[in-house]
Amino acid sequence: MGTAVVVATPNGARTAVELRDAATGQVRKNFTADGRVTGETWWGKPAIVVRGQRVVPSDGLSAEKRSWSVDAYDERGEPLGRVELPLLGRENTNGAAIEDGWLIRTDDNRPGGSVTVLRAGDTGPGQSFSCASDCSFAVGGGRRASVVGAGEVPLLVDGTVFTIERMGTGTLAPRRIVAHDPASGARRWATDTVEKPAGADPKAYDTGSLPNILGSVDGRIAIAWDTKPYGQAAVLSLHDPATGRLVATGPTSPEGASTVLTDTTGAVAVLGSGGSNSRSTVWEPSSGRTLWQQAADEHPLSADGVVGGVLYGIRADQDVMNTRTPIAVDVRTKQVLAQGFDKTYLPTPIGDRFAVVSTRLAMFVFAVQPR
Repeated sequence: MGTAVVVATPNGARTAVELRDAATGQVRKNFTADGRVTGETWWGKPAIVVRGQRVVPSDGLSAEKRSWSVDAYDERGEPLGRVELPLLGRENTNGAAIEDGWLIRTDDNRPGGSVTVLRAGDTGPGQSFSCASDCSFAVGGGRRASVVGAGEVPLLVDGTVFTIERMGTGTLAPRRIVAHDPASGARRWATDTVEKPAGADPKAYDTGSLPNILGSVDGRIAIAWDTKPYGQAAVLSLHDPATGRLVATGPTSPEGASTVLTDTTGAVAVLGSGGSNSRSTVWEPSSGRTLWQQAADEHPLSADGVVGGVLYGIRADQDVMNTRTPIAVDVRTKQVLAQGFDKTYLPTPIGDRFAVVSTRLAMFVFAVQPR
């Protein structure tokens, strides 16, 4: 949360939730939640989201009725929205999920499948978006990249729906990613027509390849484009989510790119290729400078997060097989600050002013001191 610390204490099927002011520790509100409590976003703003089930028992003749509920609260514990859907069986929500305050439903009965998106709590039909192949999704969550699906299915990133379209027939037919307004369904832009960053291979996308949407950096959509030779490197770019306008060209990752994370201010972006052997590249969007990039002979560093100017991650030791070491480095200079510590106690940012470290016995909140 941006200004609040959320203390969630499970007690059987219920969770006691305590909201404290991050600066003073003063309790803002206490309430009890029926379900799992997570920190997410709701229409782009920090939110406490409770996901649970409600059971109406049989009266002797009627069948037991189960429903799936999602409740969202703001940083003061005030309700933001609620969704309740019938459950088919104990866990099946009949192809529905909630992401960032949007209700997403899948429909496998239409050719190729489709996804319907509407604001959570709305009763209207919503907007329907077709898929290039079967629609299925896993609940994601988080501001960085709320991904609905895996492979050729729509994405929902910062209030923009992305779908994949084939521009012809056959497995190698050119494809494009199309951006839509989730409320009106209007097309915003597509990857085959927007300006591409210098270094992107234009021919790669004529043979069925696709750029990779990584998420967002400071409100802009981050896309990784293949470079020549195809499949061996990727160049990052940032685009305006409403128009697709190329805002900035980032660094080229020699191992490809599948992840991007930022600090809470968006001042730095950490690019990685994913997996435990990912090497990191750190970029400063405001100036366009690549602050540093790992060399091929360095131990791979996969980033977990950036707090107060410190990048926390896991180092894969190449000379000792299957050895993974927690490490902290200065995000701007790559100076190693600590290593071999207990990864359980990594700090979690609370907005851009505070961070929290939790143990089994206590919670420590401290002011962030940017390096």
